[in-house]
Amino acid sequence: MARNCVVPIRHRRLDRGRRDLSEPRLSLLTITSIAARWGFRRPADFSPTFHRHTGISPQQHRHKGQ
Repeated sequence: MARNCVVPIRHRRLDRGRRDLSEPRLSLLTITSIAARWGFRRPADFSPTFHRHTGISPQQHRHKGQ
């Protein structure tokens, strides 16, 4: 049962990270800070997971929104 919760929760955290990366008010926050804000302790975990979820890196997503 607990495994069924992991994927939707991870997707929600990634979606919120994606939203924050697009938010102009948060443009001074580093990608590491945004990842930590949504529970990713290490950028090495956030970046590849974000890429698998969205098809682009966090940095590409941030620049796309500008």
